[in-house]
Amino acid sequence: MRRYIIKRILQAMVTILLIMVIIFFLSRAIGDPAVLFITEDAGEEELEILREKFGIDKPIWVQFVRFFASAARGDFGESFKWDEPALPLVLSRFPATLELAACAVLFSSLFGLSVGMITALKRDSWLDRFGQSLAVFGQAVPNFWLGLMLILLFGVYLKWLPISGREELSNVIMPALTLSAFTTASVTRLTRSSMLDVLGSEYIKMVRIKGAPERIVILKHGLRNALIPILTLISLQFGYLLGGSVIVETVFAWPGVGRLAIEAFFRRDFPVIQSVVFFMSFVFVTINLLVDILYAYIDPRIRYG
Repeated sequence: MRRYIIKRILQAMVTILLIMVIIFFLSRAIGDPAVLFITEDAGEEELEILREKFGIDKPIWVQFVRFFASAARGDFGESFKWDEPALPLVLSRFPATLELAACAVLFSSLFGLSVGMITALKRDSWLDRFGQSLAVFGQAVPNFWLGLMLILLFGVYLKWLPISGREELSNVIMPALTLSAFTTASVTRLTRSSMLDVLGSEYIKMVRIKGAPERIVILKHGLRNALIPILTLISLQFGYLLGGSVIVETVFAWPGVGRLAIEAFFRRDFPVIQSVVFFMSFVFVTINLLVDILYAYIDPRIRYG
């Protein structure tokens, strides 16, 4: 077990390092940030002063060495736009993203499990076809389009919900529903298939022969055994939701890490871009690492696979 865990930790570290190398060079490829911070009549001397201030006046390999030396100490530099340390700035926005992702997971778990169980129990009925159509729709519809339609319906026409910001609890409803659409569809389809497999198994037939109430058969014996792959999917999707909220946060003006990343990208704010990628990669890889370790405890065969 120890050897397996150490191996997975080393793989996770290598993954994060490779991501940081890629994002360093890609961020430099989007252009010179100094150009965005000067007036049109500024000369080359002003440009050089600003490049020196930002630390991008040196050759690329010097910047690379400096970046990794500082990153090893947890220092990703100061934001060009906000004039404050980049990593603390990202951490200050993370609670909003975490709140949004947690609500999205809650919605997808409740709706996905409910609809998936109903479609499995009402197999080949109109409810089954309707539930599967909703799942296909949830996986096919783009997030930005769904978000705009929700804003138009519930924010503009009906005026039931606020369309932007994070001031009240009601602000999170539409962004969370939009973000959870794909995950809800995935949970629905997996719940249906898992429930059908479990309900068709021999031990479920034996429980029914013994005269157990249908409610006990479904909830205690059926759903309990079908939950194993579903919980795995939800745990992995949580990391995806944390890192995939860029579009949703932009549409709803949600003050999270995703919106910060978009603002930093358009301002060519290298320290913030690198901090966002590092932190979100660390969170996503850590979640996957914990799931892998949990698998090893549940099924010892994984350690020797």
